[in-house]
Amino acid sequence: RWSSVGRLADDRPVMGRRISSSSTPSWRAKAVAWFGRGVDSAGERLASLVPEDGPLRRWSDRIGAATLGVGVILAATLCVPRLVDRADAGSSAISRERSAPLAGPAVRFAEEASWLAPAERERIEISIAAELAGTSVFDRAALESAAAAAERTGWFEGRVLLLRTGLNEIVVETPLRVPRAAVRSQGRDHLVDLSGTLLPMSWIAGRGPTTIPVFVGVREAVPDQPGTVWPGGGVAIGFEVLDALASRPWSESIRAIDLEGVDQGLPVHLRTGGGGTIVWGGTAETSVAEVPIATRLAYLDRLHQRTGSIEPPPGKAWDLRLDYLASRSLGSGSASALARASAPTD
Repeated sequence: RWSSVGRLADDRPVMGRRISSSSTPSWRAKAVAWFGRGVDSAGERLASLVPEDGPLRRWSDRIGAATLGVGVILAATLCVPRLVDRADAGSSAISRERSAPLAGPAVRFAEEASWLAPAERERIEISIAAELAGTSVFDRAALESAAAAAERTGWFEGRVLLLRTGLNEIVVETPLRVPRAAVRSQGRDHLVDLSGTLLPMSWIAGRGPTTIPVFVGVREAVPDQPGTVWPGGGVAIGFEVLDALASRPWSESIRAIDLEGVDQGLPVHLRTGGGGTIVWGGTAETSVAEVPIATRLAYLDRLHQRTGSIEPPPGKAWDLRLDYLASRSLGSGSASALARASAPTD
């Protein structure tokens, strides 16, 4: 027991320190010893001057006993608090050592991701460090287990490569998946990367960062596990539209891409930050019923240059599918009714 929790900073056993006879007495111990010798000497001299059976001898004995009691109290006052302090300090040190958790190695990333939420970063670090806590630096199996734990977080593509750069440091060589959009489903916005792979982050619908565009109206359900590609073609269509908008100075005004009904031939709608609607159309360049994508982008470019915004007028929606920029009435607000409308109105 003492070998594990009872060692001092100089690596000498506490038990050995207690029974050692070579330690130097403290000034308190010297003072108590001097006081005791003085009491004994004074008692002997007083006894030699007083008759054996006289009343003064009885008083001298009482004085001696009282003096000895004072000496004991003085010794307790000087020494006991110090012993208590040492006992408390030793108990605290043992308690701290027993309660300290096993600490794994420090984990850092070869490619820092400034966008990663601190809580998610900590989750990845803990998943790696927990597998390596208390293991040898030469334990290859533990390193492989830590890599597998990192893969299960859903933040990495393929195998995760971990590199030991010191006795207590691990570097994650594999880059993280980069989020590109969110898919709204079951009341939450689920983060996905450029390939449509589900990432282990989501928010209540509409509560996520405004810099991340959201795909709404996707019919397919959320995948069961992070690291899985979102099924169906809706997310892929959303990324086609998003890629077309990405280079435009007004692209940050687009907060959502509405994909409802695209599998039934209905057009894609863009939702702006001001709550406006823009009828984008389809994604096929070969459609004879719609102008090319470059023309649609040019409409919004000119609109932004003239007005500094791409927001449609109140109660109206921009329609980019025709040979000119048309505005349509929102009517009852039904997206399906707006999508099926064909005749432009001024």
